[in-house]
Amino acid sequence: MSHFDSTELSDASTAKADCQNLQLELRIAAASVRWRKLLLRRRWELSFIRQSFARMWRQHFPHHDCVTLQFKRTAQSRAESYWDAPSWKTAARAYHEERKFNDRQPDPKTAQLRWLLSDSVSLDSAYRELNTSENRPTPQTIIEAIIWSVRERGVTALQEPANQERLARCDDATRQQINSRIDKLLKKRELGCD
Repeated sequence: MSHFDSTELSDASTAKADCQNLQLELRIAAASVRWRKLLLRRRWELSFIRQSFARMWRQHFPHHDCVTLQFKRTAQSRAESYWDAPSWKTAARAYHEERKFNDRQPDPKTAQLRWLLSDSVSLDSAYRELNTSENRPTPQTIIEAIIWSVRERGVTALQEPANQERLARCDDATRQQINSRIDKLLKKRELGCD
């Protein structure tokens, strides 16, 4: 028997004795919490005896990983499993493929905003473009002021200079809204002196 073999036997018997001592200490501990603490403290000493350490670890920490000491992830819920299902992946891939070849043109407002985001447009010109009065809807207060004056003084109130200026600031959609509201007032006969 060589010197190397005898040292291996000596190390193995020492390790076995240490393992038996640790098992005895673990059996003596009354509460399982104390067992777990002891096992955690001595895990490096026991790690070279894989069988006994793995068995003790599974016995005392059934829900934890022995390498990372983290709680093992339980099985996914049904909702989580749907994200990994091949049917979901297939549907998402088909959606994106269809979207690539869609010939639908974006609305003019989206096209304008994309153009403003391009590198060729300066910040000043983008600011002016976004803040011109033509690009903003008519404020509701102007619409209500026109309707109130028509309700108080009749349709002739539209000839007043203040209302002429308000109407000049309105876009086409707002003018249609004002006309429809005046028509409703005429039908209900809620106008002032006419």
